[in-house]
Amino acid sequence: MPSASPPDALPEPVQTVLVVDDNRLLREMLQAPLQAAGYEVVAAATGRAAVERMAADRPDLVLLDIVLPDALGFELARDLRAAARGREVPIVAVTGFLSRLEAGDLTAARFDEVLTKPVETARLLEVVRDLLSRAARPPALGGGRRVLVVDDEPLQLKLAGIRLARAGFEVSTARDGREALEAARRAPPDAVLGDLFLPELDGFRLCQALRADPALARIPVVLVGGASVEEADRLLAARVGASALVPRTGGLEEAIRALDRGISQGPPASPAEPPERVEPELARTLQRQLDRQASLAARLAQRCSIQGAMLSVISSLAEAWATADGLEAALDEALAEILDIGGIRFGALYRVMPLGIRRVAAAGFDAAGMAAVDHQVRAGALDRVVDPDGPPFVSFPAGAGQGLPEALSAVLVPLASGGERLGALLLASDRRELGDDDWVTFGRAVGAQLGQAIRLTDALTGLAASERRYRTLLENARDGIFVLSTGGVLLEVSRGGETLLGRPRAAIVGRHFSQFHDPRHAAEQAERFGRLFAEEAMVQENVILLRPDGTQVIADFTRQVIELGGERVVLSVAHDVTDRRRAEEELRRSQDQLRQAQKMEAIGRLTGGIAHDFNNVLSVVLSYASLLIDDLRPGDPMRADLEEIRAAGERAAGLTRQLLAFGRRQILHPELVDLNEVLAGLEKMLRRLIGEDVELVVVPSPEPARVVVDPGQIEQVIMNLVVNARDAMPSGGKLTIEIARVELDARAAADQPDAAPGPWWVMSFRDTGVGMDEAIQARIFEPFFTTKEAGRGTGLGLSTVFGIVRQSGGHVTVRSAAGQGATFRVHLPPGTARAGEAAPAPRPPEPAGLRGSETILLVDDDEGVRRLLRTLLRRQGYEVLEAQGGGDALVISEQHPSDIHLLLTDMVMPRVSGAQLAARLAAGRPAMKVLYMSGYTDDPAVREGALGPDAAFIHKPFTPEALLRKVREALDARPAPRA
Repeated sequence: MPSASPPDALPEPVQTVLVVDDNRLLREMLQAPLQAAGYEVVAAATGRAAVERMAADRPDLVLLDIVLPDALGFELARDLRAAARGREVPIVAVTGFLSRLEAGDLTAARFDEVLTKPVETARLLEVVRDLLSRAARPPALGGGRRVLVVDDEPLQLKLAGIRLARAGFEVSTARDGREALEAARRAPPDAVLGDLFLPELDGFRLCQALRADPALARIPVVLVGGASVEEADRLLAARVGASALVPRTGGLEEAIRALDRGISQGPPASPAEPPERVEPELARTLQRQLDRQASLAARLAQRCSIQGAMLSVISSLAEAWATADGLEAALDEALAEILDIGGIRFGALYRVMPLGIRRVAAAGFDAAGMAAVDHQVRAGALDRVVDPDGPPFVSFPAGAGQGLPEALSAVLVPLASGGERLGALLLASDRRELGDDDWVTFGRAVGAQLGQAIRLTDALTGLAASERRYRTLLENARDGIFVLSTGGVLLEVSRGGETLLGRPRAAIVGRHFSQFHDPRHAAEQAERFGRLFAEEAMVQENVILLRPDGTQVIADFTRQVIELGGERVVLSVAHDVTDRRRAEEELRRSQDQLRQAQKMEAIGRLTGGIAHDFNNVLSVVLSYASLLIDDLRPGDPMRADLEEIRAAGERAAGLTRQLLAFGRRQILHPELVDLNEVLAGLEKMLRRLIGEDVELVVVPSPEPARVVVDPGQIEQVIMNLVVNARDAMPSGGKLTIEIARVELDARAAADQPDAAPGPWWVMSFRDTGVGMDEAIQARIFEPFFTTKEAGRGTGLGLSTVFGIVRQSGGHVTVRSAAGQGATFRVHLPPGTARAGEAAPAPRPPEPAGLRGSETILLVDDDEGVRRLLRTLLRRQGYEVLEAQGGGDALVISEQHPSDIHLLLTDMVMPRVSGAQLAARLAAGRPAMKVLYMSGYTDDPAVREGALGPDAAFIHKPFTPEALLRKVREALDARPAPRA
């Protein structure tokens, strides 16, 4: 079997460093080299933010400024360790005020290291690397043993004390050799750690003095030299009795180990040589050390200059970005600042663009030189530097045949931000070697700053564009868009939202949403808002909003919890549906009205048809009953029975008249009347009608309330409504009848079918009775519907009111609630006198007798009615021509050679109506009179009294005497003059 290949090694996890400093420039100075070294860096500007970052990002190390706006580093270190939740996270104090701080405070805060500002990049990376390595924390070697630290530099003295204390030693200090010697004599320490260069007594001579004192001769002495120590220096230190001579390092690691060995092993076995023997060599060694220190000081000065230049670059970058017009202009200014601060003549900036790498800024090169540089850096170095996996820099040593002009030394570093390389910075000089560590560090730090600036500018540009798009959407969206906090406070609102709420943005943002809702639904809305966060679902609902003027707005809201900028908020989109809801309500009301009107119309047609047929039957019954009664002697026993039959028929005729009134198919005789006068004429009778236990209050209008109605019918309306109110107050109460003129607007007129906006006369009947619920109100005008017990009402009173008012061009409304009485309002259009209505027409003279000899054309489609009328008329001497319809009548008229004096015709017949028949016969027989009969009529000409001046009408059912009288009146009437 083939052997299984070993699995790929997992990559080392990226370690995270938390940088805490309130100074943005210093944060960036610490971030840049750490990011360049491959660490992930998160930052915080306050103590509170640092604790939140500690809990959220779980960093592996913390760089903590000692002094922050809201906390001191000593206390904050404790909070950060608590936020680490048991993890051992190294915390490094970073301070520019070490000389003002007490070493005991730094030790008590348990800082793992202390870095002083300005922080040297190499030292920063060394400390971070050591603390994050597996051997980051050396064992506590001191074990409480006492060490006397001697150094004339206060910061070095304090740092040494801090680091030795962290290693477990008990530390005392002295500032020069004499002071150290006296301190040792007062309280001999377990060891001495001394600087090589001390005033009064240098380190070598201090060691000789200690060895010369028998009480101090066995104390181990560790001397600390410069950054480098030669073997000859160590030999000389041994000759004067020192346990060790070590170079000075940032963390004093080698010095601490030497102290531990010296205390454990004791002083050197060989005694110290006499001072006179080592004095010449001692002088030469000290001189060499001083020379090296001077060189180091010059190097340090250069580093400080570079550090200062980096700070100046950061400041200059910020200024360039603030004042330049566009990114490329800012980059051009920034490059000039970098070269000026660094004392460098040549430079160029390259950016990674969608179509490739492009040079965006250059300085110091002429055209030929720039072309040579572009060619050289593009020959491979530029692609490698901008590659995310490429080298951290590429250097071009002077004179190395790199193809750069003027024997330039150059370094090419990436413009890096967050692990992404956005371009490259080329620094070149004909006077300095830019390939050493300091200039590479300078270039990389500046490149990181430029990269971050470019990234920030791109982000801000994108953010600005996004903000413009966002603002454009908010400003132009017709719907209301609202952003609310989890507590319901409005954070943002669109212009559509301002319109919806009727308020400016300043009066909306910062207020709780409930302030804009109908208070009646506030609790329900708060509950729904709370459920948003529990259910995490989109919610759609109707909300009633209130504007400052009190008007209500109905809005369809869509709400959802979203993440916005790392914060949970509620996004609400509201669409104003007020007009739509009102239109829907109007449509629903219109549909209800239409359905009600159609129902009432259908019932009216049905009742009218029934009444028509029933009236024909009643006409026969009543007429034959009358004929039989007339034929019997007054004492005949049969006469009483026939009288009962006739009385029952007349009661039935009354019911049919009410049905016809409801169906608006009765014949009205409208006149111009004053409702005030009609009501005044009825008032006494009404008081007797309602009884003493009901108070009647009549309120007439202050002006004549003229309407065109049938006086008898309007009296019936008043009577029926008063009786209805009385029956609703069985235990007494109050009935108020009021007449008033009102103006109906379009909205009020829309509530009633066929009601037009404008002036109306209204009779109101307001009682204090038992009232009605909505179900009863919906059927109150239907025929035969009644709430009274059986035998106490026909259910036709209000239906008669409805029919009469509607046929008179008005409408009836009712408003009531159970237990709260009822108000009926009769609306009638104002009336004016028309031509010919100023005075009522004179009544025809009473006929001298009911007999006659004229010829009458009788037309009716009901055979029983024809047979009855033929018998009645012939008994009285008339000649009767009988036809069952309009067609037969026309034929008979054509064939009859003599005069026809009267057309007696039913109004409603198949195919040809009575009015149409009369019109057609009038052409050939202009002198013929007409008498119409009907149990009801759909003909508007009849209802409006427009059948003509010679027309007469008799309503079915009728008695023989009434018919004969009407026939005689029609025959005897003088014809109206014709135009």
